Amino acid sequence: MANFTRKAIMDSFLKLLNERPLSKITVKDIVTDCGINRNSFYYHFADLPTLAEAVLQERLDALFAEEREYQSIEECLQSGIRMGLEHKRELAHIYRSASREVCEKYLYTLADHVVRQYVESITANRNICASDRELIILYYKNQLSGFMLDWMQSDLRRDIEQDIHRICELFDGTMQTALRRAEQSAKASE
Repeated sequence: MANFTRKAIMDSFLKLLNERPLSKITVKDIVTDCGINRNSFYYHFADLPTLAEAVLQERLDALFAEEREYQSIEECLQSGIRMGLEHKRELAHIYRSASREVCEKYLYTLADHVVRQYVESITANRNICASDRELIILYYKNQLSGFMLDWMQSDLRRDIEQDIHRICELFDGTMQTALRRAEQSAKASE
């Protein structure tokens, strides 16, 4: 029953979040929408920011459960962007609220996951030191999360998928160059 109630609260919150900004949603709105009492809400969540964080974490957990193999850095970056696009209204409302930090953390974690999955798969059989691998992940994670944050700040007006496509065209080969240099460094230090 507890999981059912928790899910009902989260579903009501998402429904309301798609209709209006987070600042216009109250605990009363949520409990009325899902037909529970306030005590039940507070049994599961301390407040609305905690609920927002739980919703975003649930989305990340679903993503983490998926095993994806990306064929290119663009496919990897577009995957992260698609997660943002699928939930853009919810993210925008959380981002424009006092819970902006929660949204930013979500975007960084999302970017880290998809980039890490890609880089680790393409470097599995390469002689690259762990610190170089982490730097490459850090670089591309920050690129992706930076694009998503910039997109959020532009009120989702830009075509972020097209921007990522063009960036990948302009910088094609840079990851391969970084990987080649990392391999050369690893060989030189042997």
